[in-house]
Amino acid sequence: MVLTAVNPAAPRQGDQWRAWALWKGLADVFDVTLLQWGGATEGAHHVFALPDPTRRRARWRQLLQRRFPLATAPYREHLPDVAGAYDVVAAFQLKCAYWALAVPGRFHLLDLTDSLGLYLSEFMVWEWSPHRVGLLGVGPEEVRLARQFDEVWVAAARDADWLRERGVGHVRVVENGVPRVKPLPPADPAQLLFVGNLEYAPNRMGLSHFLEQLWPVLLRQHFHLTLVGKGTERVRRPGLTGRGLVDADELEQCYREAGVVVAPILVGAGTPTKVLEGLAYGRPVVGWRVGLGGLSPAQRGAVLSMRSQSDWFHTLAELREPSVWAERAGRGPRTVKPWGRAAAEAARQIPDSTSSDEPV
Repeated sequence: MVLTAVNPAAPRQGDQWRAWALWKGLADVFDVTLLQWGGATEGAHHVFALPDPTRRRARWRQLLQRRFPLATAPYREHLPDVAGAYDVVAAFQLKCAYWALAVPGRFHLLDLTDSLGLYLSEFMVWEWSPHRVGLLGVGPEEVRLARQFDEVWVAAARDADWLRERGVGHVRVVENGVPRVKPLPPADPAQLLFVGNLEYAPNRMGLSHFLEQLWPVLLRQHFHLTLVGKGTERVRRPGLTGRGLVDADELEQCYREAGVVVAPILVGAGTPTKVLEGLAYGRPVVGWRVGLGGLSPAQRGAVLSMRSQSDWFHTLAELREPSVWAERAGRGPRTVKPWGRAAAEAARQIPDSTSSDEPV
């Protein structure tokens, strides 16, 4: 049984990547039933509707009662009833933790993807936003709920360390994967690519810093930057093309045309999934060292981690040398796994797990 507030069948970016990989990985080991709470349409699974007015009322009620975090308020009450007992009950992210604990099961699993407590602690030095206010108090809730599960999965070692330091001992690192490992032919290193949803604050702030501090110099050095992802169509700068949200085929074409992927993220927890995608396509990925801490040791060895602005200028100039570009491009594909493989490997280690005789 997988309980989720994210539709894995939606366009796969961000949370959808992880939700789909969890579903696929568990399905390699078990017969999986997927229940989605808060969806509007049914796909290949059952959806429990959670209309917007219900969400708003729950948040206002929690605010008046001074109960935080507001972000999970709609998912703490009126839990949908699920009949039957299951071998494994898996909650995708904190929103569904209360629901999963109410469903009978031999083994309860919480896939946090990344620690919201860690994310908020890093975010505290940056901008205020309604999203950030909604997460106030999420750390204690995350720890309290995580302790009630038999196992907690996160995408990165630093998220696991954060939880263990707070008394959550049963944490497993289950790496994020990619749709496919597909090294592309060489492309012009002066063609840079940024991929990210600008509604996600670390992406928005990292790109803004990059454009303010680095882009004027890179523009004079005849680089061109393509932006892909929700909100990028509204960014206007000389030498820059904002493509907005594109489908999978268009996205692959963007990687095919770009010689280098830039990931100027400065804060955030978990694993930057678009860094993994760039590595899988055989593109050198350049990013700030502080924003790449969620990668595995092998992945950190494959990316180019920058400590200063001068590092960026020097590295991007070096990558214009074909031999340097080829050496760096060849490292990435060996460090990433296809979608669902890590989840399937972890699922096989669930104590006394059985294969597909009954729904998980």
